[in-house]
Amino acid sequence: MKGSLLGLLLTVSAFGAVQMSTGRLSGVVTDSRGGVIPGATVIAVRANAEPILTYTNEAGRYTFTSLIPGRYALTVEAPGFKKVSVGDVLIEVGGAVVRDVVLEPGEITEEVTVTAASQPVVEIGKGPSLGDVVDARRLLDLPLNGRNPLDLIQLQAGVVGSNVSGTRTTSNNIRVDGIQAQDNFIQEPINVAMIPLSVDDVAEFRVTTSPVDVEYGRGAGAQVDVVTPSGTNELHGSLFEFHRNTVLNANSFFNNAIPRRPDGSEVAPRDVLLRHQFGFRLGGPIRRNRTFFFGAYEGLRERTGTTVTRLVLTEPARRGLFRYFPNVPNGHAASANPTVDFHGNPRPPAGMTLADLRALDLFSLDARRAQPDQTGLIRRLLEVIPPPNDFTVGDGLNTAGYTFFAPIRTISDRFTLRLDHAFTDRHRLYGVYRFQDFAIRGLIAPGEGLQRFPGLGVGGQLFRAQSFSGTLVSTFTPTFINEFRAGFQRTPVRFVPPEEGGLAALGARLPTLRGLPVSLEFGSFSNPINNFELQQRVAPVYQYTDTVTWIRGNHEFRGGVEVRFIQANSRDTAGVRPTVTLGEAPASQVPLPRDVNPNNAALARAILYDLTGSIARVEQTYRTPDGRTLVPFQAETFGFRHRQVNLFFGDSWRLRRTLTLLYGIRYEYNTVPFEVNGLLVQPTLGPGHTRFAAALGISSRTGTWADLFQPSASVTDPRAIGPVGFELVGPGRSNPLFRDDRNNVAPAFGISWSPRTRLWGLRHLLGREMQSVLRGGYYIGYEAFPLVLFAQFSRLNPGISTSAFLVPAATAEAISRLDNPVGITLPVPLADTRALRPPDFQRRDSGFFIDENLRSP
Repeated sequence: MKGSLLGLLLTVSAFGAVQMSTGRLSGVVTDSRGGVIPGATVIAVRANAEPILTYTNEAGRYTFTSLIPGRYALTVEAPGFKKVSVGDVLIEVGGAVVRDVVLEPGEITEEVTVTAASQPVVEIGKGPSLGDVVDARRLLDLPLNGRNPLDLIQLQAGVVGSNVSGTRTTSNNIRVDGIQAQDNFIQEPINVAMIPLSVDDVAEFRVTTSPVDVEYGRGAGAQVDVVTPSGTNELHGSLFEFHRNTVLNANSFFNNAIPRRPDGSEVAPRDVLLRHQFGFRLGGPIRRNRTFFFGAYEGLRERTGTTVTRLVLTEPARRGLFRYFPNVPNGHAASANPTVDFHGNPRPPAGMTLADLRALDLFSLDARRAQPDQTGLIRRLLEVIPPPNDFTVGDGLNTAGYTFFAPIRTISDRFTLRLDHAFTDRHRLYGVYRFQDFAIRGLIAPGEGLQRFPGLGVGGQLFRAQSFSGTLVSTFTPTFINEFRAGFQRTPVRFVPPEEGGLAALGARLPTLRGLPVSLEFGSFSNPINNFELQQRVAPVYQYTDTVTWIRGNHEFRGGVEVRFIQANSRDTAGVRPTVTLGEAPASQVPLPRDVNPNNAALARAILYDLTGSIARVEQTYRTPDGRTLVPFQAETFGFRHRQVNLFFGDSWRLRRTLTLLYGIRYEYNTVPFEVNGLLVQPTLGPGHTRFAAALGISSRTGTWADLFQPSASVTDPRAIGPVGFELVGPGRSNPLFRDDRNNVAPAFGISWSPRTRLWGLRHLLGREMQSVLRGGYYIGYEAFPLVLFAQFSRLNPGISTSAFLVPAATAEAISRLDNPVGITLPVPLADTRALRPPDFQRRDSGFFIDENLRSP
């Protein structure tokens, strides 16, 4: 995908530049008459850190690349001139600062000091990229619930949720010390990085909301560059402890709306929140002016949870007695026509008394269901489920709510270590390693995995994040600098179900049928068994970058290459266990008395089916491990690979003191993603036909766009539309997923100009020279798709997996039950186990297809 930006900006604020995790300082050294001074010695010293030395070239220009963000003192000296010191030069992450220096004739022992007040108001060297820097002071001082520094991205202009400057969320890029930090499988929100971050281990970060620079790529959305603090010649550290609790919290409106118990106690007290965040940071020298370290640790211990309401059976319903008032629909206590009060006592509708309340024995309705489930499973599960305490849900008389607090516990430990070493004045190396162990118990995924009922086990989420970034900066000559970076980020994530569906906490195991563990689904009350099955994935990134800077005259040429090796490996066991749904099998509906209101009938039957363990159907997923045969008990396993190669070349041309042109070109080659097992599936009509025609052929005979406007056209013979089939695509197959796209060339152009205004009105608007700057630029960015899209092309397409259904037949003498599973065979039989077989396209099936000629515009 491709996007572009075109803008002309009048600004007196900070704008984005290049260098990603570092900054740049440059300028021209002249004498008092304006003549350039080649060979002048220029030294930049970060506060309490090592000096960095360079010399001016034949045009009097000097450049420091890859400077660690911070405040610098600049010293310039040359024979026959007074030494000049420029203090308080602020270098920000991704910043480009220009400081021109004028040397006065005199002895080198004499010194001229330039104060901050006499320095430029605006930076003429900065490009037209629009953005802002969030520094350490703001990170530490601004209140952040959770201490995630990326939450401050929302304060930037142009950011709405995860959309920046009108672009899609997949256009955003987050880098930590130059290494891509996002989840490449599922594109997460803009404030989520797979590399762990905290306010104490981030020196600052830049948010570029409208990038105009060839060093930026992979989309035209936000470019977020985060940098880790560095140690200095002084030892500095801090300890911290943050605590938050529930003492001053109010209860929610909905919790308060639940009537209190007869003894006056609350059914749903306010949710608990106990959070402890603690740790330290320490930085200093290992060898003065040569080697520095920075380390940080942060721990999190949190106990919280959420109020949950489950649907449960009332005590009479558990015994098979269905209560109702004749010809009246049941209603809970908060309904328009309640048949119970808020404490669960029957409440007769208008014109009736309690004597009219009926108690129907459900076991007397059908001889095949005359007894409860004889395996004892249903009885044991009902014993696990508490009686109702909330009669504002359910039908009140037979089902009601049980409201309780489902606990969630979070434990996290994260470490950050950075080492900086200067081999010589010309060669510097720094490396950053980050590590985090993170575990949530009681919540598997948003909306999934909360405790089913008190006393039952819970699942959770586990991940271990690791990342490394190593950078070597070599100044071979004052005009030729090379920066090499290598690193990775890897975060395995596991979504772990509770042991035995949560029953292990009670010493029980998952239910079995025909000797195999199964998942149960109930129709009348909340399932006490958590049927979630194990999922896990990891999407590591291995990245290599090399950037060369060459200064010649008033030009600063920059060129480089960046290579990313991206993987996405996932395993999902959903559907491996057969799922048994309790309910009504064909020809087995139970007749009810005439005075049972139709609105009550479905619930009455569902309770009977659940209590007797009546089986409505059994479902099981079949998958193919090799593209040839579908087999049961097979987990879904994918391994995607993607390679990205980016080249760029640009120039910052300082035409004169007040005018800088920035231009360049970027080339992005993103290889076609592939699956290591060869399990990418697409439709086909055979040789000589396009995939587009095959996709349309699914719903018509002609395979044209016109068929989209004829949704009601009948298809009497599926074979007449193709025959449409499916094929495996990718390396080693007859066809690729799509063909290589090699035309992703992205130009960029920018201008930075501080005009000399002579008209009175403009002078008052813009100020004097170097007090305002006009910036404009044009940029194209190519967007890379998250790999989860390609996973959808396989897992949801017919042919690579299918569900087998078994609906047991009922006779006048017997039905299929848990205690007598007649007609049930496990694994569930599948008539045709061929993978990629043509599906029955009768306007019911759907698929995810991609054009084999997919191209960026």
